[in-house]
Amino acid sequence: MKITVINGNEKKEILIGGGDSEVKSGRKRLFGLLDAKKDVRPIQKPKSLLEILRRNGAHFKVECGGMGTCGKCKVKFLEGATPVTIQDMTHISQEELDEGYRLACKSFPSEDVVVELLRGQ
Repeated sequence: MKITVINGNEKKEILIGGGDSEVKSGRKRLFGLLDAKKDVRPIQKPKSLLEILRRNGAHFKVECGGMGTCGKCKVKFLEGATPVTIQDMTHISQEELDEGYRLACKSFPSEDVVVELLRGQ
């Protein structure tokens, strides 16, 4: 799976679950960030989009620790939006949900996605 992250003029690709960036370490499989320079940095397979983004340098000022109660980790899916959750509906307007906005802490991508970080993140 590939997650493409757009942050202003920067674009990074994060490969999860195999491919050319997979690194084996003993019996555990680690996965890495593949950036424009083709550098691979090992990371363990994360659970949520918020965790994936944080492990790859994005800074979110979340007050709830990723529990979906503060709404501060809002991102915009440009491709492959994850299903809407109750927490998304609590913090994001229907219009924004229709445009692909979601809470990163409650998004669990299972296929290739393109995500735009919002200003201030």
